[in-house]
Amino acid sequence: MNLTSRLIEYLYFIILAFFVFFGYIVIPQYKIQAIILIAVSIFMFIIFKIKKIRFNASIVPWLLILVLSILSLSYSISVENSINYILILVGLLTSKIFLDNCDKKDNKIPTNILYIFSFVHVIATIIYLIFPEFIQTIDKNILTNKGYIYNVNLYRYGCYAGICSDHGANAIFISIFLAIAIEKIFNKSSIKNVLMVILGIIALFLTGKRGYLIACTIALIITFIYYNKDNRQLIKKFLLIVSLASILIVILNTIPATSFVFERFVELSDEGNVLNGREDTYKNLLQNINRNLFFGSGINTTTIINNGNDGHNIYLQIFSELGILGFLLLLYLILENLMLFFKTKNYAKTSSLFFQIFFIISGITGNPLYYIPTLVVYNVVTSKYYIEK
Repeated sequence: MNLTSRLIEYLYFIILAFFVFFGYIVIPQYKIQAIILIAVSIFMFIIFKIKKIRFNASIVPWLLILVLSILSLSYSISVENSINYILILVGLLTSKIFLDNCDKKDNKIPTNILYIFSFVHVIATIIYLIFPEFIQTIDKNILTNKGYIYNVNLYRYGCYAGICSDHGANAIFISIFLAIAIEKIFNKSSIKNVLMVILGIIALFLTGKRGYLIACTIALIITFIYYNKDNRQLIKKFLLIVSLASILIVILNTIPATSFVFERFVELSDEGNVLNGREDTYKNLLQNINRNLFFGSGINTTTIINNGNDGHNIYLQIFSELGILGFLLLLYLILENLMLFFKTKNYAKTSSLFFQIFFIISGITGNPLYYIPTLVVYNVVTSKYYIEK
């Protein structure tokens, strides 16, 4: 790879990372972000002179979801919302095709860039715990007035949103950092790498997002087992990790700012409200599925039928919006990306498997399929560019 190509690739992933981690500050409108993503990806096609496009198996489900989403415009209960999401799909698909067709690649580039950009949110969250006035001053200058007020209210409630307006977005950014930080430990168990993972875990606890904590835990366990399936020392290593994690949890439970997570989980469990009020949302989605079993109500229309709120479950939401075919296509997409990963014989990145599991699990109570930063990262880590060396 010559120097010019390397610099261009760096620039491409820097742009992607900027939109993922800081796009909400400069360009909060997802529609505009999608258009820029399309333009940048087309520019990369021209720069790298990609004339013959290969449509890999992992691209097919994205194409089918896009076609089905376009068809849903004919009956969508909110054409504007549907068009906005279709633009995002086009942007993702354009980027995916480039990443799967680019022969000149160094997959350390996106790993390092995502790691650095996400680390900013980890540090901001931890600093918020120590110097809240300092971070709130920054927030007041970079967030909208509504976002700043929500951020401060979350802090008063015990949830740390860092330099984001919402602790959920902050938790996603920190989870991305953890995926790569854990990969670095798998490659080299240095004190620096261990420290980075500990910082990431503390920051994730500070957000107060139980769903993402659970998703990261499950992703870590599955990733660890997969990469040590032929290792006789698996049980010994696993017990060591569990012991260290238990000690860290005990420590976090003694810190008022992080013990909030444990207390909240216990309170909601005692109240029989582990779903935290999401059962009403799920009822709305199920009712809409019963009314529109085969076709749904149109892509990205859940906010219309659910009083302005997302579905907090990508599986029910896609079923509600695109019918049973949309639901099956989502499962096809997830399984195809996992199969691509497992078929990679010579090299496969830990962070790819970790984030794919995180995406699947967090989708049960969250909205990773409808949040462009999560989609962009999922798109990158499931690409042949990323998982093949």
